[in-house]
Amino acid sequence: MMTHNAQRLLDLLVRQIGDGLFIPDEPETYLGYKKAHGLLGLPRRGPRWGRSLQQQGLDDLADWIQRKHLPAVTGLIVDTTKKYRPGPGYFRTFHGGNEDYNWWLGEVRRAIGYDWAPYSTPEELPTPWQIQNLEALYSEGKKANIEAKTRERCEALIRRAKSFFRAKATDGELHCVSCGWSRPRVALRGDIVEVHHLHPMSKLPPAGVEWTFAEALKHLAPLCPNCHRVAHARPDGGVYSIEELKRIVR
Repeated sequence: MMTHNAQRLLDLLVRQIGDGLFIPDEPETYLGYKKAHGLLGLPRRGPRWGRSLQQQGLDDLADWIQRKHLPAVTGLIVDTTKKYRPGPGYFRTFHGGNEDYNWWLGEVRRAIGYDWAPYSTPEELPTPWQIQNLEALYSEGKKANIEAKTRERCEALIRRAKSFFRAKATDGELHCVSCGWSRPRVALRGDIVEVHHLHPMSKLPPAGVEWTFAEALKHLAPLCPNCHRVAHARPDGGVYSIEELKRIVR
């Protein structure tokens, strides 16, 4: 069985492989120890980021991969202070201690091309680096008949927006742009911070609008439930701007 932290680390690597973040022969694009901590919300244990990550899933994942005889995907995690290479433990586990640069790059190519679906099903969301390449249009605000006429929210857009705002944060969490609040480090299901429309959806045309992701981001902001409620509590029925909201909350 894989440990919980090992599974989270594998899911992170598989998600970033799917997002096209890793270029096989360019180690500068690989994941650093410190950044992995931030994306996973892990505390730093001890003076070295590499050793800290080893204690919190990296060693367990490497052992599990070795037992399964799978591509050594942990080679995508590197020391960004030392020529973007994995630590000696990687080569001891998978290559008899022989720090062969060409073998490592070949193993990385194999890991990137491998089908990890049987072992990992991470949420497929884009990262900020992909934004310029997202050409799909997201339909938001189209009227739909349920029991009363309401507005359809594009859930794919909301998920992608959350991923974008989360990836911008150094700790990998969603933060309220008004008060700065983020989910506490306890076991909670789902996101608490919500995606807020800067302009009321009721003002959109009946047929809704179509935006690229980059366009949609201009109309969205992450807010905690309290600030989100205040934003929509304007007496005239409108929505407070983020600057107005900050003054109210302060």
